[in-house]
Amino acid sequence: MKIILISSFRLINPQHCIPTLVDNGFALWESRAICAYLAEKYGKDDKLYPKDPQKRAVVNQRLYFDMGTLYQRFADYYYPQIFAKQPANAENEQKMKDAVSFLNTFLGGHKYVAGDSLTIADLTVLATISTYDVAGFDLSKYPHLNPQHCVPTLVDNGFALWESRAIMCYLVEKYGKPAQIESLYPTDPQRRATVHQRLYFDMGTLYQRFGDYYYPQIFEGAPANELNYVKIGEALTFLDTLLEGEQFVAKGNAISLADISVYATLTTFEVAGYDFSTYGNVHRWYKSVVDCIPGAETNRSWAEAARPFFDKVKH
Repeated sequence: MKIILISSFRLINPQHCIPTLVDNGFALWESRAICAYLAEKYGKDDKLYPKDPQKRAVVNQRLYFDMGTLYQRFADYYYPQIFAKQPANAENEQKMKDAVSFLNTFLGGHKYVAGDSLTIADLTVLATISTYDVAGFDLSKYPHLNPQHCVPTLVDNGFALWESRAIMCYLVEKYGKPAQIESLYPTDPQRRATVHQRLYFDMGTLYQRFGDYYYPQIFEGAPANELNYVKIGEALTFLDTLLEGEQFVAKGNAISLADISVYATLTTFEVAGYDFSTYGNVHRWYKSVVDCIPGAETNRSWAEAARPFFDKVKH
């Protein structure tokens, strides 16, 4: 067994979270990105992580659903009670039940989470559902365009897909020219794994913490939660570290889907009035890539439409 000192671990993974994989010097964290990388790099076939764009897109969507909805809502309900000794929140409990209902709908008529064969989506969802089971959640009550009713949703010749990051990956794989694919969503397992990790970081940390602070104030009239505000700063610190000495979010010498996704998130930060100029690497990157981001102005115009809501929020 190899022992890694905490100081060394933080150099490998600036978020210093687990699990973290080091494969011949290549460091990667976020369990779902690790699963995809291992399947691509060492799998004897593509059954666990299909190469077909539509099949892979469904797997990706389920992975993002697992991280951003199924597991997140579990944590939102249970963890405040466990770690902060707070009373149970009935609204969060209902949201958790809704998430399991979505999963129940996905599984209608299917043996597996992302179709008719076992994939890495089953592995990650099983880990989450096992945690539900251990926590005492009653799963027995949970014996088709978009059951989550969320936007954006893509319908491509009858193939329906939702969750923006999964949609981006699908569109590039299905319709991208070879040079575009190699830049935006590289086929090399390590480079693609880094893109995946950054996309999961964007969804599960950067955007999630933004939403945790701003949205309760906007949609529920809740008071500002200072701890959640601090967590936004922590997320930006992680991003700042990732960008140290790098031109792009997922390293490399060209823009990737990770840059597009993170740029959209930070545009929302900016419109909300959050000042991230003190994070030097983030601020440099944000200003330098604007001309490279497809649809940057369209994204900004939609974000600007939400400014009146953010103007009411405490900063």
